[in-house]
Amino acid sequence: MVEDVDPEALLQVSDRLKARLAPAVVVLGSAAEGKAHLLASVDQTAIDRGLSAVELIKQIAPIVGGGGGGRPTMARAGGSDPDKLPEAVEAAESAIRTRLRSSE
Repeated sequence: MVEDVDPEALLQVSDRLKARLAPAVVVLGSAAEGKAHLLASVDQTAIDRGLSAVELIKQIAPIVGGGGGGRPTMARAGGSDPDKLPEAVEAAESAIRTRLRSSE
């Protein structure tokens, strides 16, 4: 979770984290201007193991009352219920762990 960050700044935070932690899957949530913002960023190593940023976003965006899309490496979503951001990020973590276990 990142406090009061707009979608563009969320992308910058994601890029910095992914570069520092590579190989990495980064899922961030932020509330700004009364809206929920989610971003998933997946590196090639994770894609090779079956993860997709688009699939993650499509799975968790409904939790915050929204939708989104993007590419396998980066996807974004917005929603109307920022109070549900922690639940959405936890759901993403669970989905990532499940997918990585099944690819071993």
